[in-house]
Amino acid sequence: LYEKSIFEGSRRSIWTIIIKANKYIRNVLADDENLTELVKPDNIKVMVLQPTTFPFISVRRSALETVYNKDIPTEDLVTIEITVVANNYSSGMEIA
Repeated sequence: LYEKSIFEGSRRSIWTIIIKANKYIRNVLADDENLTELVKPDNIKVMVLQPTTFPFISVRRSALETVYNKDIPTEDLVTIEITVVANNYSSGMEIA
């Protein structure tokens, strides 16, 4: 899923990079024909703000850590979590 042009940028634009990464991952998942047979593209969410039907996939930033080199911040490490939510274990495993 890594595409360098999406993640390039200065440290000040880290939130822009996170938003772009979340949208990129969501679009990659929504464009997967095998996955969209199991989960409607509308149920692949960057943020789940309202009730939705099962199954759905949530994409969110779960951690942000600044990496230092000799007391100078050199890069930001972003962890993005993809969660599959289904109404039973077997369909959740099939989607995952």
